[in-house]
Amino acid sequence: MTNEKDLHNGSNLTEGQVIEIYSDAWFSGLSSKATADKHSVSDSIVKDIKCGKNWASTTGHIKGTKPTINKQITEAATEDITNLDYWF
Repeated sequence: MTNEKDLHNGSNLTEGQVIEIYSDAWFSGLSSKATADKHSVSDSIVKDIKCGKNWASTTGHIKGTKPTINKQITEAATEDITNLDYWF
């Protein structure tokens, strides 16, 4: 169930969904159309989220830049997962 406070200005998307779309748009290798189909939104919504026209306050995107993955954080997270003694 979607929490009302997670919705942005009457949008049907939650902040979590926007982060997923943004991540897929930049890092998954999917086209904008494929990302749109995966998340059941229009291609223009994906493009607006990706370029920071909409939801920049949620994604942290700075217009005119290309985001990068912080390699140090990614490696640390991978190591933490690898070192788990149990699975949920």
